[in-house]
Amino acid sequence: MDKFERESRKIGKRIEKKGDVKGKIKEQGEGKLLREEIGKKPCPPCDSDIHKLGGRIIGFRTLLPNIFTGLSIFFGVVGIYHAFHGEFENGFYWLLLSGIADGIDGRVARWTGGTSRFGAEFDSLADIVAFGVAPALFYFFQIGDKLDRVGVVITALFIVFGAVRLARFNITTGDPRFFIGLPIPTAGILLSGLVTLNHLYHWESYFWISFIALFIGGLMVSNIRFPSFKKIQINRTFFFKFLLITMVVISLLYIAPVTGIVIILAGYVVGGIGRAIKVYLKYRSLLARRRNRIGLKSIPEEGVERKKNSK
Repeated sequence: MDKFERESRKIGKRIEKKGDVKGKIKEQGEGKLLREEIGKKPCPPCDSDIHKLGGRIIGFRTLLPNIFTGLSIFFGVVGIYHAFHGEFENGFYWLLLSGIADGIDGRVARWTGGTSRFGAEFDSLADIVAFGVAPALFYFFQIGDKLDRVGVVITALFIVFGAVRLARFNITTGDPRFFIGLPIPTAGILLSGLVTLNHLYHWESYFWISFIALFIGGLMVSNIRFPSFKKIQINRTFFFKFLLITMVVISLLYIAPVTGIVIILAGYVVGGIGRAIKVYLKYRSLLARRRNRIGLKSIPEEGVERKKNSK
């Protein structure tokens, strides 16, 4: 609660006690005090701009993460520009920069304490542009345009799935260690990377890339949990393994940047699916054990026939 809001509440209570303007204050603490009462006490600038911001003054620590969010949109649009001119590799690198900016803004907001509702909504809009619209246009410029209406449908569905993924993320709260559904930055960069590889190596795998686009779009709206790495902890036993894996990844990215990034993201997707299958099989095994314990296991047909014959 800032200083202006505390002063507003004090003035409101004083007015109610004196009965000077009874019933005229409907909402306290939101900067909606009577103009004549506000003028009686010195306060920070309380013009219409402050009221439009809900009585809060935006500081630099709140502005800083939103700068990175704006950069994410800018980089995504530049990537679309390069893809439109057939420069898919350059466009992919711009989308990668957009992903880096998207990863920085949230961490900066948490480190500086500059999280806000505006920042959350702004981040979602940035994600749908940079990782929904941009990768879908990558696909359409390279492959979808050759598939006529089928390509249009796949392009539109990828964007719709991404929007649904973001909307669900904004209204759900769960385990911070996992994402429910494939994160849209991962899906967008993976799709744009596959399109770029198709362009560089002349694969002409229109069917398979179209299938993968729909598949990863479906993963975004699925209930499969993918690790978020937000609260990763590296102990001593895992430190050397982590260091070795990091060096291997950097070497791979140095040799073949686009291919390396696609392999890493594909491994992330396959790992999440594999984990979901493992959890499902473990759940089925536990469920079968519980049924056996409480005697709900179905009797084999041979045993039923034997009982009938014995009777």
